[in-house]
Formats: sequence, structure tokens, C-alpha cells
Amino acid sequence: MKLMNASNARHHRLAPSSRQRRWPSLRDHLDTALQFLSGTCVSKRPSSNTRARRRLSTKSGQLQLPETLEARVALDGEGVWNGDRYLTLSFAQDGTDIGGAASSMSATFPSFPQDQWETTILQAFQSVAEHINVDVGHVAEVDNFAFGSPGPQRDDARFGDIRIGARPLAQDVRAISIPQSAAVSGSWAADVVFNTDTPFDSLTDLYSVALHEAGHVFGLSHSDDPASPMHVHGVSAATEWTATDLLALQQLQGERQTDAIEAVTGNETVETASKLQLRESVEGVDGSGPAIAFASLDHLGDVDWYRTSAIGDYTGPMTFTLWSSGISLLQPSFTVTNESGAALFDQQLTALPSGPLQFHLAHADPDETYYVKVSSASTEFGVGAYSLTITADSLLGIGTNQVNRAARTRLRHISTDALDAMLSPEGEKLLNDDNHSNEEAGEATELQAEDDGAQAVRFLQVASLSDLSDIDYYRVSTPRATTGDTVTVQVELDSLDIGGLIPQLQAFDNDNHPLPTRIIVNGNGRLVAQIQNVEADSELTLRVSAAHTLAFDGGNYQLQVSFPTAAIELSQFVAGELAEGVQRAAHELTVATPQLFNFLFTAGTVNPPPSSSPAGVMLRIIDDTGLIAYEVASRAGESRSAASVLLNPGVYVIEAIRLELPGAPPAGTLSYALHGIVTSDPFAIDPANPSDLEYNCPDLEGMFCYPGGVVSDNPYLWILFLSNWSQSSPVTGGSLYQALLADWWGWYWGQMDEIGPPLALDDEYVTDEQGGLVVAASLGLLANDFDPQAEPMVAAILTLPGHGTLIAEPDGSFRYQAVSGFRGIDTFSYQATDFFGDSAPATVSVTVNGPAPIPGDFNADAEVNVVDVDLLSAALQSSSTAAEFDVNNDQLVDTSDWDFLIESILQTSLGDANLDGIFDSSDLILVFQHGLYESSDTPATWSSGDWNADGQFDTRDIIAAFQTGRYV
Repeated sequence: MKLMNASNARHHRLAPSSRQRRWPSLRDHLDTALQFLSGTCVSKRPSSNTRARRRLSTKSGQLQLPETLEARVALDGEGVWNGDRYLTLSFAQDGTDIGGAASSMSATFPSFPQDQWETTILQAFQSVAEHINVDVGHVAEVDNFAFGSPGPQRDDARFGDIRIGARPLAQDVRAISIPQSAAVSGSWAADVVFNTDTPFDSLTDLYSVALHEAGHVFGLSHSDDPASPMHVHGVSAATEWTATDLLALQQLQGERQTDAIEAVTGNETVETASKLQLRESVEGVDGSGPAIAFASLDHLGDVDWYRTSAIGDYTGPMTFTLWSSGISLLQPSFTVTNESGAALFDQQLTALPSGPLQFHLAHADPDETYYVKVSSASTEFGVGAYSLTITADSLLGIGTNQVNRAARTRLRHISTDALDAMLSPEGEKLLNDDNHSNEEAGEATELQAEDDGAQAVRFLQVASLSDLSDIDYYRVSTPRATTGDTVTVQVELDSLDIGGLIPQLQAFDNDNHPLPTRIIVNGNGRLVAQIQNVEADSELTLRVSAAHTLAFDGGNYQLQVSFPTAAIELSQFVAGELAEGVQRAAHELTVATPQLFNFLFTAGTVNPPPSSSPAGVMLRIIDDTGLIAYEVASRAGESRSAASVLLNPGVYVIEAIRLELPGAPPAGTLSYALHGIVTSDPFAIDPANPSDLEYNCPDLEGMFCYPGGVVSDNPYLWILFLSNWSQSSPVTGGSLYQALLADWWGWYWGQMDEIGPPLALDDEYVTDEQGGLVVAASLGLLANDFDPQAEPMVAAILTLPGHGTLIAEPDGSFRYQAVSGFRGIDTFSYQATDFFGDSAPATVSVTVNGPAPIPGDFNADAEVNVVDVDLLSAALQSSSTAAEFDVNNDQLVDTSDWDFLIESILQTSLGDANLDGIFDSSDLILVFQHGLYESSDTPATWSSGDWNADGQFDTRDIIAAFQTGRYV
């Protein structure tokens, strides 16, 4: 059973005679799906237009609820697997959670050994892959991660892109597959679940059901042809693809292509063997890199031959390695011979998953040519991709792990330059670095359409951004429209370095006018956008750049452009505002049957103040036990999505939480809106289970009775606002900064092992009351902190200062201003976080001194006057060396400081007893009035005639004053 969005589910059922249906509406769903797929969509249920106008009955009368139309997305043939040619498949371990039930493959196939039912399912997927331009590799699962665990949609190291499990389903359902769609985010897409309540009696029956689900995974709809495995039946005798099926598969996924190496030389015989030459990974050292071939056996009976030889006079060891496990389902035969044809190594791979086939040659012969033959060891698994590497081990300038990673990469279509970067000893990660060569629209890179035999036009590009200033422009030619004169353009950007680049996208028409871009997915390592109503058979320009400056401004990405026949329409579920000072708001969601929600959350500012600090809104979905079932955060002005979430029947609180950095200016009113698309009833709820009937209306078939008397045919119900709810935990510390700065990679931080948290050390700064403190990032909070994983860190403020204001940035820079009149030590605290873990709190101490001292103001009364003159005189008389008296900064305290104080600071001269700036008769009158002339009994001061700082008023003072020539 391949699931459609909303209520249009396609079921893979038992034959009708095997069970009396107890829920007729399931047949209605099936009929609706079949008619929709055939293009007629004549439903026994109300039409979509009728449903758009429906009123929901209540016991008190009529209640008009917000429109929640169930969007219909063409999940078959629209962006199927997004052009990814190399997929992986894994079998879930028993006990793995699937939507609240434990997987039990052993209970579903009790009559067969595990290797037999696994092989049967793999054969079903191989029967598709061998005809199309896609390979499926079998990989083992790591631990028991639940289905739908947060993570990337593809290339998750913990499990396959396609997961196989089993759990209880409705009795008339044998298996289901979750839709693969551009709107589905995370690891749910294309998973296949068998029904533990309907065990299989034969491997033939299992094969027919697995074949049907494999067809759905690769985009096939149900077929009206009874000879097709896609005919809507349960166990079927139709186990061979019809010509129509194969044509449809190849139109969707492309015909299986001859690999690039064979296409050039035709290497099916030893005489036409393709030459493989060791690379130069270390500059100037021949053979320091591997010879590597990305190739495939494209049809049964295909044989590939290669030849190689040692470098120069090299006689050291060589290693020949053939990888297919995890790349495809090919079971190869691997033979290495010398020039005379004698076999040096001959081995076959007969079980999956497994390691590589590997031959170690102890001593290379410089005069010998070695031949490698790759052929199939199995007719069931005789087609598929593989990688071949050859190394001169003593010359190899990079690690074998680096060689193996390159051999197993799914970026097998990358350029030679990109492969060189992947095999660089410096560990360079930038693929196809353009050195800033396409940073203007006029320099845009012209994308070339994929030539893979698929009917749909697709463009694929692997590239990189080196830093925040790097911008990549691309020019895309739109195809002719099948109807009308416009097309929908779908752009998918996948960040290839987990925890790396966060990209953003802009689109322009042929006249360089911006085009409205609708975000579908933005997070979880992936950005999907659609541009509608673009002129067909024309050109548009795409601009790819980094979205953020902090730690996520560079890295590798894959760009894909396609042209779906139907645009994805996201429904709005809830929206609201958080006025300034309001921290939270809540809504309620009641789910009647399991729903797979694919959400997009948008935050905005209604009246934004001038502030550079980020602010945003977090959305949480909380179940009735208080557990957080879903969490996503968006900065104001952006949209974010997390992994698609399965919500089982029950009541959920939808909580919107204001996010602002401590000490930052208020962000004003923040708005938020939750959009999405829903896959209804992915597990085909069995009405025989009483717990499944909680919201079913007893007398109204196909209707749901919700609390408050609301009756609806919608399998979920939103309540606009809640006035009372139990609030969830606050968002503080590193979690707050992660939400605002790194939520695009939110799943990653929680999944990775932590070597150790960052180490944050206390900091000390000094300022004065008036000047404040401005600290750059280079001298800021993180300058003396350490991360054991060498990951980028941010400073997360925990507590604010008690005697001043603080504006701190995530990079550790900050501004501090003490309140007026405060002098002393003020403190605040922070954590260093690398998003994996948080440091222990660190304390920042800011010593606030008084105003900067005034030169000559020895008593610190904020003015220089006669008191200060007398203090310096006393210091000179006592031969003081106190630094505050060194007013001319010559490192001495002497009469030159006296002259500097009088002449430079006070701007006067000796004799100016009243310090009015003039030496005249009034000063003489003043000093003689004190009566201390030529008196040795009482010390004199400045105002009583001591102008040479010896403590006496005598003729020497009179002479010194008149010698200045300043008397008037």
C-alpha cells in the first residue's frame, strides 16, 4: 500500500473474500485514490469544493471553522528521489519503534529463516533497480533508532534511505509505504512496513507484496492491468513487470545507463581493458593517490576489464579493492590476473551486506601489467554499480579510510577536480570550488540537463561556497509546458557536510527581476523551494549563498532543479502573534487517526525595532503526557522545518514561545504561522481495536466526533487559541542560542556523540563609569575558551549584570555600560556552547572605576585648585616619589612638576596667589595680608606667598615671581 496525502490512501489489501470488511469507508478511500490516479477522481465522499464549504455541526448549532483543505500532492513521478541515483536499504531490528509499536519482522515471516525473507525483499527491489538508472545498496542498521527519527532524508549513517519493518496494521492491509515527496522532510520517506497481523505463508507471496511496494517507492501508481504487480490486489500471481510498468519506471527514473568508463572504451574484453592510473594526491609524488573507477554492470552478462601497472620501478605492495555492498545489490565476481592471464586472485561476493573484495599483492613487478575483471556472480543480483580502487601502499599519501570513503561516496557523478579535492592529503572538503568565478548574474554557470533517459527534465550540480562572500549564480533553461505557457520550477538544495553550510536561495527572471519563491522545506539539512508561473521555454537565474555568518557560511551542496507538473500547496494550520512582553501562546490539536505531518514554521516581526540581535519563535507540540513530540524554531523573517512527525490519536498542545537573547533590545511583536501537508492514516487503523475508535462517530460513518460537540470528516482538528495550559520548560542557555542560530541542523546536535563539552574560563575587564566597555570578538568572552572537538562555539548569556546594561553577541563580543554612580565590580555569566554540549558557567567580572583622574587633581574632587597646589608643594618638601605627583610624566617628582602644574595645567604663573590667571597687585596685597613674609615660625602656602614650594614666603618667592615677566 502506497500512501497518498490526506485521506486518499492506496491500500495493498488481502483478497476481498479473505475478510469481511468492518469499516466500509476504507473501500471509499481506496476508490477515491484509484479514481484520482486515473484522473477522474469521482469520489463517493463530498468533492473538494463541497468540503471547502462545509460547516461542522455542533450540539449547539453551526460552527464555522478555519479552512483545512487536505492538499493533494502528486506523489508519484514528481521529483521521485530527487534524482538521487544511489539509495540504501536496511532491515529494522526487532523492537525498533514504528509509530508507537515495536517492529517484529520475525513474527511476520515465522516460516522462513531471516536470510531467506531478506533476500526475497531485496530481490523485489533489485527487479526494479536493474531496469532503471538507480541503485539500491543493502546496509546494516546501527542500534534500534525509531522510524522517523530526526535525521537527513538520505545518507543517514544509522540506517538506510529505505527502511523495512513490520508492525500491526489493519487486517486487510499486507504492507504500506510512506510517500517520497519533496514536502516530506526527514527519515520517514519511502519506508516500507509489513503487517505483523497477517503473516506470510510463502516466499512467493512475500515477493509479490514486496514487489508492489518497491514499485510505489520508485514512483509507480496502481495499475488497472491484472498482469501488472501494481494491480490493486493483495498477494498476486503477477510477479513480472509489464512493458507498460517498465516504460513508466524508466520515464520516471531514467533508463539504466552504461557507465562512463565503458562508454568511452567498451571494456568488455581483456583487449579493450580500460587503463587505470594511480593518481597524484601529494603534489609531485606519482602514485601517492589511488586509481579509482566508478562503474557498473549494466546488464546481465556484462563484464568490465581494467589494466594497470606499477609506478616507475616501484616494487612495494599494491592493494586492489572492489566495493559493491552498500552501493548496489550487485554480487560481483572479482578476478586479478597478470599479463599472461594467470589468476592472482579470484573471489565472489555472495552475501549482503558485507565488506569489500580485496586482493593484496605483496610485491609489485615494475615490468608487469595487471588486469582486473569484474563480472556478476549471481543472476538475481547481477546488475549494479561498484567502485574499484588500486593503491601503491608504500607511496600512498593519504589514509586508507579516506580512500574507502571516496570509493563509497554516493556523489559518483562528481567531476575529476571534485574527486581530487576529496582525495587531497590536506583534507580539503570544497568540491568544484569555482574560486569566486560566478558571483555575478552575468557570470552565471549554465546548468546542463541530466541525460539519463528520464522523461522529466532535471538539472544536477555539486558545488561549494568557500565563505560568506562566495555567491554562486546559475542559469537554467525551462522546458516547454505540457499545458499553458508557464511551468513550476522546483529547486532543491542539500547541504552535503552535516553541521555545515546553511544555504539560501533567490530566483530571477530573464530580465533579472526577482521571482517570488515559495519555501516548502527549510531545515534538516535541506532547502526545497518552488517558483510558480515561470515562463516556459525561457531562462531564469538562481542565486545560492550562505544564510548565516556564524559557523555555517561555507561548505558543499548539491543543487537540483526540476519541473513538477503540480505545485505543492501547503495549508495554514494556525497563526498568531506574541505582543511585546508576551512570552507564549498556545493552540490545541486533536488527532483522530495517525497523521504524518510535514510542517513549515514561519516567524516574523510586526513592528521590528532597530536591533542586530536575532529574535524568533519556537514551536513545540506537546502530547498529553507532557513530552515534546515536535520542536522547531525560526528566526524572525525566516521559515524553518524539522523532520516530518507522526502524531498518533490524542490531544496535543501547540505552544509558540518567544526567543530573544538576554540583554538584547525587545523585538516588539512577533508573528508566527504553521503551514504543512499531511499524510493521513499511514498505518490503516483497524476499527477492531477499541482504542482506535475514540473519535469515531458511532452513527456517522467516516465522521469524527471531537470534544465540544464538533463533528467533522477531517481526521484532525485545530483549536485556534488556548487560554489555559501547562507551559513547557523555558528555552535558556545553549538551547536558546541553538534554537536561534543553528536549528537548521537541530537533529544533528542531539544525535552526535560528545567527546567533551567546551571549556569556558572566567573573564575580567576594567572600565570607568563614564566611558563604558566595548569588546571585540577577538578579545571577547570566547577568546580564552576551548572546544575539544575544534567545533565553532557561541557564547550563551546565562545571567545579566546587576549594575549595568549588557548587549552580547553570539561571537563573544559585547558592550557594557554601568549605571550612573556605580563603582566596583559587576558580574554576569555565560556558557560556551558548540551545539553538541554546553560548558560549565563562566563568570565575567567588570571592574568599574570612577571617572578618569584629572591631572593635578590630587584630592580627587574633580577640580584643580589651590588645595592641589599646596599638596604638590608638601610632596616636594617631603621628597615624595608618589606617581600621582609626576604630572609631567617624566618618572620624577621634582620642581619641573611644580612648573608644569602652574603653567600648563592651571595656565597661570608664579605670583598668582588668588589663581585668577593674572599676577597683579591684588596678589601682592593678598600675600602680605597673611603676615608671613620672612617668618620662619609658620609655614607659608601658595596663597600666603610660597611660590617656589619651599614652605616659606621670602625674597626668593618675590624674585621668582617677577622673573616670569607676567606682572601686570
